[in-house]
Amino acid sequence: MCRFLLAACCLPSLLCLALLACDDGASTTIDAAPTDLGPGALADSGPRPDGGRGCTPREESCNGEDDDCDGRIDEAFNRLGSPCAVGRGACAADGVWRCSDDLRYEVCGAGEGAPTDEICNLIDDDCDGTADEGISVLIDPDNCGACGAVCLLQDAQSMCEGGACRLVRCRPGFVDANGDTTDGCECAPAADGEERPCNMRDDDCDGQVDEGFPLGADCREGEGVCAALGTVACTADLLLACDAVVGEPAAAEACNGLDDDCDGRVDEALPPGFDADGDGAPSCPDLDCGGCPDGPGCLPACARQDCAPDDPARAPTLREICDDGVDQNCDGRDPSCVVYGAHVDRLELAPPGDMHCRDLNGDDVPDNAFGDPLVRALANPEMARYIAAGQLSLLPVSEGLEAPIDGLVFELGVVLGPPSGLPASYTLDPASVDADGLPLMRFPGARVDAGAVQAGPGDFILAFPLPNAEPLPLRASDTLVVARLTLAPAGLRFQDGWLSGVVTQEDFDLAVVVLNEDFQNLVRTVIKPDVDLDGDGSREAYSVCIGFDATPATVLGYPVPPSP
Repeated sequence: MCRFLLAACCLPSLLCLALLACDDGASTTIDAAPTDLGPGALADSGPRPDGGRGCTPREESCNGEDDDCDGRIDEAFNRLGSPCAVGRGACAADGVWRCSDDLRYEVCGAGEGAPTDEICNLIDDDCDGTADEGISVLIDPDNCGACGAVCLLQDAQSMCEGGACRLVRCRPGFVDANGDTTDGCECAPAADGEERPCNMRDDDCDGQVDEGFPLGADCREGEGVCAALGTVACTADLLLACDAVVGEPAAAEACNGLDDDCDGRVDEALPPGFDADGDGAPSCPDLDCGGCPDGPGCLPACARQDCAPDDPARAPTLREICDDGVDQNCDGRDPSCVVYGAHVDRLELAPPGDMHCRDLNGDDVPDNAFGDPLVRALANPEMARYIAAGQLSLLPVSEGLEAPIDGLVFELGVVLGPPSGLPASYTLDPASVDADGLPLMRFPGARVDAGAVQAGPGDFILAFPLPNAEPLPLRASDTLVVARLTLAPAGLRFQDGWLSGVVTQEDFDLAVVVLNEDFQNLVRTVIKPDVDLDGDGSREAYSVCIGFDATPATVLGYPVPPSP
């Protein structure tokens, strides 16, 4: 067998040399080129590719070596060492290009992160190329309006609507007092829903704290000369009390028109005491009423003095008979029989704690059991409607009042009557006077001082209106009347007037019995007794306080002429 070795140089300036060797099976060797040329090369081939280093060319690999002996390393892998990135979203990672483990190509040297569940954070957590998919800040209560904005309204169930938290309902026992649905249900009302003073809480959840109580109002404490003025303040046990410091009583009662021993009685003494004729007015001979305006306590003392100590038919406590030539009530005059009238244009239950109301249960807080918001909401609009329609015509009338009115004592009553059809004129209802023609509602001893009138106590009877029900015939006893009073040619004008008295349990029961059972239960639930009349420690009567205004009017048929 023959083997041929051929080496050829095809350059124009060189000769082609062929070396042929034939192997016939014997060990015949033909000498190769000189040994100093190196293996794999010819003596006349020119510069070697490896620069004389003895390099054997092979395919270039990514290994940091010059595999193809061209003097360059990894030249086919030109990205090596440059920055690279892998993955999407939260899985993305940065690195540099490096050689693959099999040295055949380049790979990015960064390690791709692992995907997680998608949450609202503007990041592609599950590495699928979309961020926050499946989450809407318009309706998601955990991401309402923005990622991480959780709808957690105070004591309430809420929902996300249009990117804003909205109140759905309050937790049981809580209410949205301020009407702001963005801050939840911030108020837990008291068990009875009543506001209490001094605790700095909104007990009735109306958005106000400790409202309706006369904190800081002027007050009076004590009886007679022991009485002192102060202001209404909170006590340590969260009650309202007058902070006036009560004075010490005198050793004994003196005849001076004052309550010297501070027991609530004036000029009392052992019988016959200071009232020899028994007409209810004392006579104090040592009291000088001539300089009354200058003496302390002199005005009330002299107002009670009996002008006729030996005549029981004359005393400040007696009713004046007009134009009979006798001064029955000791005011220094025998008045004419002129009668003035008025028509009540406004009549409404006072709110709880109104300072114009009386303290009837002794806790130094003005009382009005009928001041419950529900009762006022039911009754006040009905009373206004009754008055406007002429169905409720309360007519104050005076006897013995004439100008100038300051310092005068007169008779004040209230009668009823429908409109007569004439302007500001009403017709007397005979049922509102007694057999003697006197008003059933009388407030004796009415007196005007500096334009203010005070009268009573007496009885006030009101047909208490309720919607879709018969009016309640409600009688308030021990009622005082206070108001600003002016006298006009056309009659009386009362402004900022107040009626305050007591409704006994018996009168209350007689009134509500006309209602159906459901309405009775409602009335008894919201109107609670608050006055202890019999002193047994249990409250069995109801305070009532009513504001009113009245304008001049004529009452036709009053006064009733005496019977022949």
